[in-house]
Amino acid sequence: MKAGRTRVVLLLVGCMFILAACAAGSYVYEGGRRTSKRQFDADMQIYRQYADLNTLEAYRDFLQAYPKNIFTGRARDELDLLEFKPYEKQDTVEGYLEFKMLYPGNPNVDKANWHIEQVEIRRYDNLDTMEGYREFLQKYPRSIFADSARERLQELAFREQDKLLRERCGFDLLKYRHAARKIGNAGGALRDFEIFVQVRPNNGRDCFVTSLLYSTPPDLNEEAQREGLEAEVLGVLLGLIAEQAKSGARVPPPVFEVCSAPQGLHETATLMLSYDVIPNGLQLLAAGHNQARELVTLTHAAPTPAPQPEPAPVKSYAETAAGTQAFAASDEPQTGPAPVVVYAQPSDPAGIMRSVAHSNSFTDAVLSRRWETTFSDGRTKAIAVIEKHRHYSPQDAVRCATVLRYLETLHTRSDTRRCATAILHQRSLKSGDRYWYIMYRGDAGRTLTIETYRPEAENNFFLEQYVDLLPESETHELLETVTHDGRPAALIKSTPVKSNPYYSWRRSMIDLERMVPFMIEYYGNGNEVQKDVTFSWQHSFGIWYWDAATFRNLVDGSTTRITTTDVRINLGLSDSEFQASGLSRLTGR
Repeated sequence: MKAGRTRVVLLLVGCMFILAACAAGSYVYEGGRRTSKRQFDADMQIYRQYADLNTLEAYRDFLQAYPKNIFTGRARDELDLLEFKPYEKQDTVEGYLEFKMLYPGNPNVDKANWHIEQVEIRRYDNLDTMEGYREFLQKYPRSIFADSARERLQELAFREQDKLLRERCGFDLLKYRHAARKIGNAGGALRDFEIFVQVRPNNGRDCFVTSLLYSTPPDLNEEAQREGLEAEVLGVLLGLIAEQAKSGARVPPPVFEVCSAPQGLHETATLMLSYDVIPNGLQLLAAGHNQARELVTLTHAAPTPAPQPEPAPVKSYAETAAGTQAFAASDEPQTGPAPVVVYAQPSDPAGIMRSVAHSNSFTDAVLSRRWETTFSDGRTKAIAVIEKHRHYSPQDAVRCATVLRYLETLHTRSDTRRCATAILHQRSLKSGDRYWYIMYRGDAGRTLTIETYRPEAENNFFLEQYVDLLPESETHELLETVTHDGRPAALIKSTPVKSNPYYSWRRSMIDLERMVPFMIEYYGNGNEVQKDVTFSWQHSFGIWYWDAATFRNLVDGSTTRITTTDVRINLGLSDSEFQASGLSRLTGR
């Protein structure tokens, strides 16, 4: 008995020691890691000193000084939010492109892409035009805002048809749609549709085409279902048309199309069934000689695509400058509709160079690019740049303008303190090139020696002095036609009309299908090659742009490689952004 009590006492004492040990060594979890309470408290004490400051510099210093602290994950999350916060507050396309360039590893990059589309759709909503929504859809066909853009585009197109039919035929299309929607109030799969109406050619004649758009198409394989459609829907719609015809509306021959249409959108519809109305059907119905369902006849039952709007053609810069908005083709390189192939006549070298200069049909554009120059002694200089471009009408004094804004990174901070923060370049055929610059602090100033203010990474090859020149500033001669990478090409010699201090003449190899250069060589007075450039091209948003270009200075042995990380076109940038006052607003950015 006594031994049993002793064992119980010893067991209780052991449990007490175990509990005490557990209490002293209890564990907590932070960022998915298990650690002791003692370590947690010690790390928290260190982390709190930096978290209370809540600045980018504080979190970066913490991560560098204490890489094994259990709160590094929390610090990185806070750092990511602080990096993105000012750009989200600014809420501009240019700002988000800058964020993506400066912080490519930040998890908010995808959110920045989403915000770019949101900024764009907001601008198009303010414009509220069919052309604008089409442009948005061609830029961002897979955007989460695409369906809302299509819905508004469909409504604007419907109202345009209403205006047309009122003026030409005396037909009230809005009244017709309102009455058609009442059919759906009765319920049932056959009545759950939206309508779109247009007057268009059909079998060689203009017809009044009513498209029934079913988000969830009914099963029309059975004859009974088709008879129900003809009696409950088509006959009623034909009666509505006959009512307005009886009141004096001059309605073209009616046609009904039954379509499968995701989200009820006409532009994404697929034709299922097509019905014609017998000749003089409206007159017979108005006279009461026939029932409406007796006048419609099934003419097509094979599942063929419904007629789609023709894609907008690639427009020239001249058309764009005249006021025709250029539509983009895709939001990803080499995706979406294939770019229009243009074959130029090699016998007209001046025409080829004009086509090259005007091949990119945009009013304005913002690009993010990275420059890296390697000098003959092995030194390298890198810089990140946001480029803004603007094309004007050929009749304007200024033909085009560019703003280069140099971003501050670990590689470029010293350059941007010593050199310009941004440079504005305006080009005109009569006045030549004009430059303004702005330092990290201060006002914009005009200069004739812009080289002084350029970052060293750019000083190897001044783009505007060699690339994208006005075609009228040179004379052009066809040297020969060749094949390059399986594509037809022309070698063209271009000589400046006025004396040019940068080169005596240049030789370009032009892709005659895409109307972009494969390469350009620049020659001195002694006909020696001084510089050359080679390009690789991407097609996005309906334009060709070089995603990478390599510029070699054969005189000093340096090489500059420029890569494009993003491009956006037709953003509605204001003229003030391409003037000296626009540079002044960048001070201290």
